[in-house]
Amino acid sequence: MASLAASDTGAARIWVLDNGSTDNTSEVLDSWRTSLEDRLTVVRVPVNIGAPAARNWLLALPEVRAHAFVAFIDDDVRLPADWLRRLGAAVAADPEASVWGCRVVDAYSPLTLQCVDYTPLAPQENGRLLHLPNLHAGSFPLADFGQFSYLRSCVSVTGCCHLLRTADIDRTGSFDIRFSPSQCDDIERDLRVNIQGGHVCYQGHLSIEHKRRSGQAVERSAMDMGNATANTHKLETKHSLETFQSLHEHGLALLRKDLHAKQCWLNANSVGSV
Repeated sequence: MASLAASDTGAARIWVLDNGSTDNTSEVLDSWRTSLEDRLTVVRVPVNIGAPAARNWLLALPEVRAHAFVAFIDDDVRLPADWLRRLGAAVAADPEASVWGCRVVDAYSPLTLQCVDYTPLAPQENGRLLHLPNLHAGSFPLADFGQFSYLRSCVSVTGCCHLLRTADIDRTGSFDIRFSPSQCDDIERDLRVNIQGGHVCYQGHLSIEHKRRSGQAVERSAMDMGNATANTHKLETKHSLETFQSLHEHGLALLRKDLHAKQCWLNANSVGSV
């Protein structure tokens, strides 16, 4: 809330969903009314309904749907002052996208990358159907020295800070509550965007710090690990092998198109060009 309030959001409205909290969250949110005034609206639900349903709850509010774009921000991120302007720049650069996301680094170790853009690798018929590249966070994770600071079309971005076009929500659908309480609901919706012929845009020039509270819980609790594993299974069994193969090919086509456009720009703007 502190980084959000301090950022340059212009006249943007802010809705916060208190998802069945049992601590002093309501008092914390009330304390921000002084500085944010009527820009802040707090929505409280009596029980924790999970991340997908919470996002859908906000999307169902007429006053939210009245806006052309909606940004979802998790409660465990720290935003730079210009986060919204950089997402706006991504919209201007790739206006045909339906979702715009960013580069995510660890809040406690900012050189450690958590999430970048995702274009699925070829599915494995007798193994993983959704096979995401993990060069940034594999067995030998890369330090973030800017190699992922680019803007390009892709298949999916992380949902801890991403922007949606409101007009696309009815066409694509909202977040699938079968992925409650968390994990995979954001990428599952991105896949639907691509299945319908759309795409997602990655704004790697925007970096946010993520405490990854839910991810740490998965690593700590066998119950949460089981839920994450179950959600991954749901995701992979929701679509056929042919669909995942199509998503892989669609992603490659997006990468080729982006590479071609950038190569043409370099050719046209290189020193000595005629």
